[in-house]
Amino acid sequence: LIIAVEHEKEHLEEELSQEMNNQNASFEKMIDQLMADNVAQVEQYRAGKTKMMGYFVGQLMKQTQGKANPQELNKLLESKLKE
Repeated sequence: LIIAVEHEKEHLEEELSQEMNNQNASFEKMIDQLMADNVAQVEQYRAGKTKMMGYFVGQLMKQTQGKANPQELNKLLESKLKE
Protein backbone atom coordinates (compact mmCIF):
# COMPACT_ATOMS: atom_id res chain seq x y z
CA LEU A 1 0.00 0.00 0.00
CA ILE A 2 2.78 2.42 0.90
CA ILE A 3 4.59 1.63 -2.35
CA ALA A 4 1.41 2.29 -4.34
CA VAL A 5 0.90 5.62 -2.58
CA GLU A 6 4.50 6.66 -3.25
CA HIS A 7 4.17 5.67 -6.91
CA GLU A 8 0.94 7.67 -7.25
CA LYS A 9 2.59 10.67 -5.56
CA GLU A 10 5.52 10.55 -7.99
CA HIS A 11 3.14 10.26 -10.93
CA LEU A 12 1.11 13.27 -9.78
CA GLU A 13 4.28 15.32 -9.23
CA GLU A 14 5.44 14.51 -12.77
CA GLU A 15 2.07 15.50 -14.23
CA LEU A 16 2.02 18.76 -12.26
CA SER A 17 5.55 19.60 -13.35
CA GLN A 18 4.71 18.92 -16.99
CA GLU A 19 1.51 20.98 -16.77
CA MET A 20 3.42 23.90 -15.24
CA ASN A 21 6.04 23.73 -18.01
CA ASN A 22 3.28 23.76 -20.64
CA GLN A 23 1.59 26.67 -18.91
CA ASN A 24 4.84 28.64 -18.72
CA ALA A 25 5.46 28.03 -22.42
CA SER A 26 1.97 29.33 -23.14
CA PHE A 27 2.60 32.41 -20.97
CA GLU A 28 5.91 33.03 -22.72
CA LYS A 29 4.14 33.07 -26.09
CA MET A 30 1.59 35.51 -24.70
CA ILE A 31 4.37 37.71 -23.32
CA ASP A 32 6.21 37.68 -26.65
CA GLN A 33 3.03 38.79 -28.42
CA LEU A 34 2.30 41.43 -25.77
CA MET A 35 5.81 42.85 -26.16
CA ALA A 36 5.51 42.87 -29.95
CA ASP A 37 2.17 44.68 -29.72
CA ASN A 38 3.42 47.22 -27.15
CA VAL A 39 6.89 48.23 -28.31
CA ALA A 40 6.58 51.76 -26.91
CA GLN A 41 5.66 50.47 -23.45
CA VAL A 42 8.54 47.98 -23.54
CA GLU A 43 10.93 50.81 -24.37
CA GLN A 44 9.50 52.88 -21.50
CA TYR A 45 10.05 49.99 -19.09
CA ARG A 46 13.61 49.46 -20.30
CA ALA A 47 14.25 53.21 -19.95
CA GLY A 48 13.49 52.94 -16.24
CA LYS A 49 9.72 53.35 -16.00
CA THR A 50 9.31 50.16 -13.96
CA LYS A 51 5.66 50.91 -13.20
CA MET A 52 4.94 49.62 -16.70
CA MET A 53 5.25 46.15 -15.18
CA GLY A 54 1.77 46.65 -13.71
CA TYR A 55 0.45 47.44 -17.19
CA PHE A 56 1.96 44.28 -18.65
CA VAL A 57 0.72 42.05 -15.81
CA GLY A 58 -2.73 43.61 -16.11
CA GLN A 59 -2.87 42.91 -19.82
CA LEU A 60 -1.83 39.30 -19.28
CA MET A 61 -4.33 38.83 -16.46
CA LYS A 62 -7.02 40.11 -18.80
CA GLN A 63 -5.93 37.64 -21.49
CA THR A 64 -5.97 34.74 -19.02
CA GLN A 65 -9.27 35.91 -17.52
CA GLY A 66 -7.59 36.22 -14.12
CA LYS A 67 -6.52 32.58 -14.02
CA ALA A 68 -2.76 33.17 -14.10
CA ASN A 69 -0.59 33.58 -11.03
CA PRO A 70 0.52 37.26 -11.06
CA GLN A 71 3.78 36.46 -9.25
CA GLU A 72 4.68 33.88 -11.88
CA LEU A 73 3.82 36.34 -14.64
CA ASN A 74 6.06 38.92 -12.98
CA LYS A 75 8.99 36.50 -12.99
CA LEU A 76 8.48 35.55 -16.63
CA LEU A 77 7.97 39.17 -17.68
CA GLU A 78 11.08 40.36 -15.89
CA SER A 79 13.25 37.78 -17.60
CA LYS A 80 11.72 38.53 -21.02
CA LEU A 81 12.04 42.31 -20.58
CA LYS A 82 15.74 41.96 -19.70
CA GLU A 83 16.48 40.16 -23.00
